Amino acid sequence: MPYRTDKSGDAPDFTVVIVTYNGGDFVERCVRSVLGAAGGKSVEAIVVDNASTDGSAEAAEAVGNVKVLRNKKNLGFAAAANRGAAGRPGGRRGGGDTAPPVAP
Repeated sequence: MPYRTDKSGDAPDFTVVIVTYNGGDFVERCVRSVLGAAGGKSVEAIVVDNASTDGSAEAAEAVGNVKVLRNKKNLGFAAAANRGAAGRPGGRRGGGDTAPPVAP
């Protein structure tokens, strides 16, 4: 199953903001897990990279169909999460700080 968001132009059912700082391989697995577990719902995945130096942003981009926002410096979790969520039209958002990969 390809990892994708809804292409209709409508607001997605869910917006998932993933904040990373030197998350390496974990960020790619997390994005794939979130998109793969969508269960037919449209998902907008946003990764906010807090100035990682280990290729985390590139790993997220390699998944495809994900928006990556790159901070020039580490803003901390809250500021990065707020940046990712700003102006997003997704109908539902979770409030957890972190989530482990979900088995599809």
